[in-house]
Amino acid sequence: EGAEQDFATAQAWFAKAASHPELNASTSEDIFANGAAAHFCYAELLYLRLREAQNSEPDEVALMEQWLLFAANKNCAEAQYRLGNCYAKGELLAQDLAKARHWLQLAAGQHYSARNLLKELA
Repeated sequence: EGAEQDFATAQAWFAKAASHPELNASTSEDIFANGAAAHFCYAELLYLRLREAQNSEPDEVALMEQWLLFAANKNCAEAQYRLGNCYAKGELLAQDLAKARHWLQLAAGQHYSARNLLKELA
């Protein structure tokens, strides 16, 4: 029951939401944190699609990183973890252990997987 999965349509809606953070801020400050949730969801859709693709387009990878950074800088622990994980493993982004540790340390207080990955990098 319900709608069929359609990543392209979902991505388009999240992109619209992410480009209008002022609309999100008034609905729930805790959930949307000035658009952070929409930015993370859009970045996560890009991440999942790029991870499955054989050849990642550099522009799309840069866009994913941009949206993740926006959400991570708004204290979205999921975005902080995703950035830390990508940097730690060199997945889609160039491996950079200093950046990985930075983002994982920020996420560790709220994200179990971030704490575990941070321990692995120690």
